[in-house]
Amino acid sequence: MMIKTRASGLLLLTLISGCQSTLPDRTASTTDSPITSKTQGQTTSTHPQNIVKSMDTANNTAIDAAITVTPAVLAAYHWSLIRATDRQQQPLHALMTVNGQGKQAASLHFEHSGGQNIINFGVGCNGMGGTYTLDENVLETARLMGTVMMCSEDVNQAENLLAKAMQGRSVVSFKVNEDDDTAQLTQQTANGDILLWQGSKTPEATYGQTPEMVFWEIKAQQPQCPDITLSNCLSVRPVYYDAQGIKTGVGDWQLFVDNIAGYTHDKGVNRIVRLKRFVTNPIDIKGKQYVYVLDNVIESSQVE
Repeated sequence: MMIKTRASGLLLLTLISGCQSTLPDRTASTTDSPITSKTQGQTTSTHPQNIVKSMDTANNTAIDAAITVTPAVLAAYHWSLIRATDRQQQPLHALMTVNGQGKQAASLHFEHSGGQNIINFGVGCNGMGGTYTLDENVLETARLMGTVMMCSEDVNQAENLLAKAMQGRSVVSFKVNEDDDTAQLTQQTANGDILLWQGSKTPEATYGQTPEMVFWEIKAQQPQCPDITLSNCLSVRPVYYDAQGIKTGVGDWQLFVDNIAGYTHDKGVNRIVRLKRFVTNPIDIKGKQYVYVLDNVIESSQVE
């Protein structure tokens, strides 16, 4: 069957200073559904809770707490750090050059899970996060924890800076760039740092739905595509897990001839991946069509 759609180190948990909990469980649900488809900021030292407005002179933009930010708005975007300055408006170089190449890797993610608002952040090595509350644009984190992996010195320094900035209260403001549907989140922390985050819409926000989670095994060796206009065809099969996360079976190998957003194939590695599957209904094609987005790599094994 041909499928086509349109559209590690040692992991430990450690407390981030002053916190006493674990990271929230983000285990995804499983499904046994088929994979078939038919188509192709000058800041002040004022306590953040009392800040109404401050000025980010670098962008000549205001941080205005009168514009209400909600958890749903925060969760609708993937956030990447594009500028970080301290209270003297000096760049926080450790955050902006974390890879030693002038390229930042700090990211921020919000979600709602288990009746709580969840925040996760990092700079490309350890994952950190906890819970948060949001009241009149004052964001307050709690119970922050993180994994403990060996990282380079510059990454460790960046992680420490980011963890410190994310603790406690900060004031946030939000605006949408109507030209390209991206957004900006400005965060003034308790110690006067200002972090500017660029947001790109999550697939959930883009497609307006909660995805179905599916698991695929992807062969390292790629099959020949049936059409010269196609590239990067993959051999895939569904993998099934029970509620405890124990593998219960696999399906038949099939040919997949479209893209998986966020996935880069390595011809020397077999993988089991967790994917988000969204349903689309293009007006020019009958029936349900699917879009697949990489959520996580579950297993990897080198091909000998």
